[in-house]
Amino acid sequence: MSTPPDPTFVHGSKAELWIGTAGTPDTLAEVSERSNSTGLPLERDKADVSTFKSVFKKYVAGQLDGAMPMEGPLDPWLDGVLWDLATSSVSAKFRYRPMGAGTGKPQYDGYFIVTKYETSAETGSASTYSGELQIDSEVDRVVQ
Repeated sequence: MSTPPDPTFVHGSKAELWIGTAGTPDTLAEVSERSNSTGLPLERDKADVSTFKSVFKKYVAGQLDGAMPMEGPLDPWLDGVLWDLATSSVSAKFRYRPMGAGTGKPQYDGYFIVTKYETSAETGSASTYSGELQIDSEVDRVVQ
């Protein structure tokens, strides 16, 4: 059995998020300084293949699916980008670095469509946005 390397932890504020726009879906624009929360939740389909006389259920793995949540303080430029993506059928590129940039850190690249977009404002706080980026293709994980 091999011994894993010592853990390396990074504060969440180091994360980076880049997205394409409706006009240039393959050209990434950094939105890290306009966002304060995101993630890459994945869920796998499964098919039940249990049979008679089985004590435990059995499954076969299916396809992966996911939608990246995204939120932060409302910015006019990003509002325009997300509005254009939400009101079009464009699939745009994303790049997500949950630990920021640097040697040995993970990076995820793929495509998405905007399936939810909301702006909100209330007295006593900053105006905000939230959205959901539905993964629309394979996601590649690389180590920087």
